[in-house]
Amino acid sequence: MTVLFKFSPIEVFSTIKKAGFYASRCSGNYLQNLHKIAKNEFALINSTQELLNSLESSNNLIDKFYIAKCHFLYGNYEKTIEIGEKLKPVLNFDENLFLIAEAWRNIGNFEEAIKTLQNPLLNKRRKTMMYLANLVDNKEKYKIVIDIIQRNFATSFDQQKYLALASVRAKDYENAIAIWSKLAKNGKKIKRAKIYFSTHCALQALRDLYELDSFDELFVISGTLLGIVRDGNFLNFDKDIDTGILNEKTFQNFKSKVRKSGRFFLLPERSDKVLRVRHVNGVSIDIFRHWEKNKKYWHGGVKVNWWNSKFSLTPMVFQGVNILIPNNYKLYLTENYGNWQMPKPDFDSALDTPNAEVCCEEEIIIHKLQKTILKN
Repeated sequence: MTVLFKFSPIEVFSTIKKAGFYASRCSGNYLQNLHKIAKNEFALINSTQELLNSLESSNNLIDKFYIAKCHFLYGNYEKTIEIGEKLKPVLNFDENLFLIAEAWRNIGNFEEAIKTLQNPLLNKRRKTMMYLANLVDNKEKYKIVIDIIQRNFATSFDQQKYLALASVRAKDYENAIAIWSKLAKNGKKIKRAKIYFSTHCALQALRDLYELDSFDELFVISGTLLGIVRDGNFLNFDKDIDTGILNEKTFQNFKSKVRKSGRFFLLPERSDKVLRVRHVNGVSIDIFRHWEKNKKYWHGGVKVNWWNSKFSLTPMVFQGVNILIPNNYKLYLTENYGNWQMPKPDFDSALDTPNAEVCCEEEIIIHKLQKTILKN
């Protein structure tokens, strides 16, 4: 990550505060640039509580936005909303609205999240469509979201993509497949959105995640395990970190810990088999719930489930971080990848794994259609 100042993150926020620039006096471009600077420094801060303490008495509007964001990271969603709502009349800032909407989503208040996302300031942001689509978890919400996206956003690839996302979240696979099929027939290739992943930030995210694991049950799996065992590092073409938990009760408790950690955002879920989180530095992590069936351990997502021979956990030190891995890791990797010692940059975990069982044919169809359209 590029460091934009030679000062510490706390000094950067202090400098912003002392500069006396209030958003009501600033142009939109200035405000966006200031946010980008602060966002980069925010990701580098080792303690969210340290930042919160340093900003708590500030009257600077950007400071107050980051105070709200700190409260969000600690799971204090009501406080986030309270601060964000007070800022709305004086801070004409789309990121504040997105934060409020996310807080309402985490509380479970669909109506208020929808109301926030219909602010005219957000009508031209692709991000708004993503937030709307991720609110869908039943047919009733689906109809509302589809209507808003079609009414407020021009027809485009992104509009169709998020209509399809809303459809799969509502289990309307027929419509989702129809959308992706139509896009595929156009023959136009679309570049995939770049996913932020650096080995330095991934190591920090993994370290912070393990600091939450007081049960000593979190272990590294899949592509992350492959990179650690074969290369002694994260895979250079990886997109996230893969971890697992064997105990159902621990899995649910861990979700609560992540929510209040001060370091991770909980991402919208599509399956109760996996918890998706994003570190403040941008690195995403999947935490898979494992279960036992037919004398094997299983984990999965919306498209497929994967099986592995039963294993116990063994400790390992990876670049200074104490982690756990399956004790039979060579067998585990063979079951996942076949010849795991040979790099396969184009390996598809849904289609190419020998130990996968399809749990939703429609999701596989959509996945294959997306592969024909999206290019790296």
